[in-house]
Amino acid sequence: VDNYILSIFFINENTGWALSWDVFPDSGSFFGTIILRTTNGGDNWDRSMFPDSNRFLKSVYFLDQMNGFAGGAPGGVFKTSDGGINWALTETDSASTFILPVENFKFLDSQTGYACGGFRDLAGSMWKTTNGGNLWKISIVGPEPLNDLYINNSNKLIAVGGDFEYGSSYVKTTNSGDNWIYDTLGIFGVSSSIDFRTITEAWISVGQKFVYSLDTGNSWRSVFTPDSIRIEDICFTDTSHGWAVGY
Repeated sequence: VDNYILSIFFINENTGWALSWDVFPDSGSFFGTIILRTTNGGDNWDRSMFPDSNRFLKSVYFLDQMNGFAGGAPGGVFKTSDGGINWALTETDSASTFILPVENFKFLDSQTGYACGGFRDLAGSMWKTTNGGNLWKISIVGPEPLNDLYINNSNKLIAVGGDFEYGSSYVKTTNSGDNWIYDTLGIFGVSSSIDFRTITEAWISVGQKFVYSLDTGNSWRSVFTPDSIRIEDICFTDTSHGWAVGY
């Protein structure tokens, strides 16, 4: 592909998917979303075009080798049951918020999952499914879009985002998404990712700063990244090892 890889997801050491956009570099004309799939650990990738050329897909997530989800702009969640060959638009409980882009997915189990997203200066939104992604219930939870989320357990979840006008923000729930608490982090910039190193220690990337919590998100502190490098994503593989990537 000639453009950025927007999202990548592996279900094991061999099988993974990635998204990119087919954009003509000189004119900026959009030709559709490219779906890439590998079954040999990334040595080779099969390329296909998403059938709806009006969709800018941003995030991909799979439960197993057959069942997966993709979302982007405009809003709506697409589901595949054949490994990404065919995609169908799932149901959403509110047509009025259908345009809000989907930024990321996380699943608690095969039936219960969440997605986050929204649109700048309009709304931050959370989606929830309890039937394997066939129907999604959307909630408007804040004024700014949300870019990433983390599921602590069946009751607790936190999502982060913001914009450059209002700064970084987050929402959290302690009752499986029935109610959401919105708050700001007090840091200029946009929160792009969140992960937990331990059960109680969370890390968020906010541009040239890390914001971290030692009490499951009740209070937050910040520290500059090494050499003030801009960080876009964080992932901990265990309590001792983590990765932060950016530019």
